[in-house]
Amino acid sequence: MKKFLLSLCLCFLLAIPAMAADLIADGRDNPTKVGEVSVVNNGDGTYDVLFDFSGIPAGWSVVETHAESASVPSMFPQTKKGNPKVGKFEGRADAAPWTCTVKARLVAFGNPVYIAAHVELLFDHDADAGTPPLKESAWAKATEAGEVAGEFPGSNWATYFGIPIPAP
Repeated sequence: MKKFLLSLCLCFLLAIPAMAADLIADGRDNPTKVGEVSVVNNGDGTYDVLFDFSGIPAGWSVVETHAESASVPSMFPQTKKGNPKVGKFEGRADAAPWTCTVKARLVAFGNPVYIAAHVELLFDHDADAGTPPLKESAWAKATEAGEVAGEFPGSNWATYFGIPIPAP
């Protein structure tokens, strides 16, 4: 019976609908959209978190991307203070096409699977003056009405979003 229920839950988990979220850099002081992230079901118990930087503003460059999934936000790798540990995230890409593959997490019907998507960036704010680029982070943030969105409980502005898993 347990195997049947687990198989049934995984079947619905694999039916994750596609969803996109904006990638926001410097989210607290000067929010700047640097791209988008979307989630694609691979049909094998994993899904890809796709980072799109086709509209990245001038002066910004991508260093690395990270992604993680969780059945509840508290399951994301975090410090004791509630800040995300992106170095512990399952998915990582340090070159184009900027795709991270993560395992599907078992969630209850009708509840979302949560995705944290992070980008390490450089911002060349004053190249003519010879100053080094600033290191910056971007996080995927749900922006449409009705989307599931949240913030990590720590002192930074890191965010995550949820993809609803439809009830059977």
